[in-house]
Order: sequence, then structure tokens, then C-alpha cells
Amino acid sequence: MTERLQRLVEDHDALAALRGERLSEVIDRAANEIDHEWLHVAADDAFSLKHAAHYLISGIEWIMAVLGGEGRRFLRTYATPTLLEIDLPLSLVVPRSRYAFARMLMREWMRLTCNRTAWTAPIDFGFRLATDIPPGCIVGHRHPQELRDPLQNGRPYRPEVTSCLHCVTMPTPNAQQETDADAEGRVGG
Repeated sequence: MTERLQRLVEDHDALAALRGERLSEVIDRAANEIDHEWLHVAADDAFSLKHAAHYLISGIEWIMAVLGGEGRRFLRTYATPTLLEIDLPLSLVVPRSRYAFARMLMREWMRLTCNRTAWTAPIDFGFRLATDIPPGCIVGHRHPQELRDPLQNGRPYRPEVTSCLHCVTMPTPNAQQETDADAEGRVGG
């Protein structure tokens, strides 16, 4: 992660004030080993979009901490917020997370059994992984048009760019469903 941050600072003049020894100093001050080499994946994007959209807007928390306010402003313009859709094999999930997820699913099953409701409870659950996600598990992506930024008191954030090179080569699940529906309409009509 440090190398990625160093390249970011070197490649962008907006971060020039952090070049050289200054970057080493702020990295030392923001040293954080809590989530070192762990990856967090949400089971449902609704909670993340409502309460943690700053990760999509500004990126990795550690990089935000190192860069500070000025750097966060730069990060808001640097990349396109992207949600990945992942078919995650549970074998990649640490056992403690699998157990907690099973309990959450059991509660949802009990709620449905008792209430027989059409309403689906939002799933506030994240998986903690100690490995990279295999590329074949990424089945789609999308770019939210608007996000509520908790670091800006929930103000709306509308990214300037809401597409990427992969939007053309890797259709999102919704786009694929629309394509399938169009094809069915042509065949049946």
C-alpha cells in the first residue's frame, strides 16, 4: 500500500507538497496495522452506500488518513467510484466471518418464517478476507450516480465520471439482463 501511495504522490502535482521526506513523516504518523493485508467485502451494498460511501468516493481509509484534508479533496477527483459484484466462494472467508454470516442468515430465515413478509431486511454484513479475490469471481460492476458522503455530513456527491473502460468490455448484471430481455423480445416478437 505504501508503494501505491508513493506512486500516487509522485504522479500528481496536486500532491506535490507531500513529496520526499514529508511523505515518510505523514506515513509514520498515520501508521495503521489494524487492517493490514485484509480485504473487506460487503454482502449487500445498501448499507455501504448509506453509511460508508466515503470509501467509494475517496478510496482506502489509510490513504485518506495519510493524505489528510487536501489529499481527500484530490482523491474525490482522482478515480471513479465503483462497486464490484462478486460471486464469493465462502472458502475464501475466514471461519469467524462465515459463522457470523450463518447466524445472520438464520435470523433472516426466522423473520421470514414468522412474518411471511415480502419486505427484505437490509443486510449489514461484511466479510473479512485474508486473500485476494480471484479475478474470475468478479462478475460485474457499476458506478453509482450519487453518493452521500459521511465525511461531508451526508452531503450528496455526484462523480464527474460514471463509467470506465471496463463498462464496455464487462457489462453490469442489469445491462446483461436488459440485453437478454431485448433478445427475447426480438425472438418472440
